[in-house]
Amino acid sequence: MRNVAKQFFNNSIPENLRSAFGVNTLDEKLVFVASSFVTLQKARHDADYDFYRFFLRHEAIGFARMTKDAFESWRQVRGTIQADAFLIGLHNQKNINK
Repeated sequence: MRNVAKQFFNNSIPENLRSAFGVNTLDEKLVFVASSFVTLQKARHDADYDFYRFFLRHEAIGFARMTKDAFESWRQVRGTIQADAFLIGLHNQKNINK
């Protein structure tokens, strides 16, 4: 899922998803959702598995704020063709690059 989100964030979406858009540029709110997904997933991974990684209070607050902002951005783009393609990509991540 992280790899699919990275592709949306880097605007390097596989052709089999890009053809569904009808446009070449992604909505900036969807790009923010994708970049937040990547950032927050890495933080969660660090928190779970890196026993030497400690989060400062301002970092945790920043992650919470990013999460809130990403959900707000998602509310604004959900139901669009791009958002639907993003969800399909997340759901079928193993088959996307085939």
